[in-house]
Amino acid sequence: MNPIQSMKRVATIVLIGMMAGCAQGPSPRENADADYGAPLSINYRETIRDHMDPTFFFWRTAQYRFTKPYPGWFQDPEELGGEIHYGYKVDVLINARKQNGKYMGFEPYMFLFRDNMLIRELSPETGAKRSNRPYED
Repeated sequence: MNPIQSMKRVATIVLIGMMAGCAQGPSPRENADADYGAPLSINYRETIRDHMDPTFFFWRTAQYRFTKPYPGWFQDPEELGGEIHYGYKVDVLINARKQNGKYMGFEPYMFLFRDNMLIRELSPETGAKRSNRPYED
């Protein structure tokens, strides 16, 4: 991926994340009644690695720490309709190498799966936060 494409992707992700921060989430009642889809039966770790590795300068050198999947939701920005997506979240800490070969340090990401399909990704630039759930290598 060339630098201009990378910058466009980051700018888009940042813009969407900033807009998502203004949206109000579902009520506790809506969460309780929500359909989260089938529990994950795929290798979600490999799916996330396959999705993320091409975005890093040094392929297949990133280090990952995962939480176990748990029911969760993600809301699109109001400008994109504000739709709420339910599924299974996986919080991930990723430590990738920069162009100079040094690792950047673990950064938080969030991935949302629905019926064994990856449907949303939230990066540090778009508001992903470190989970209070335990991480595993």
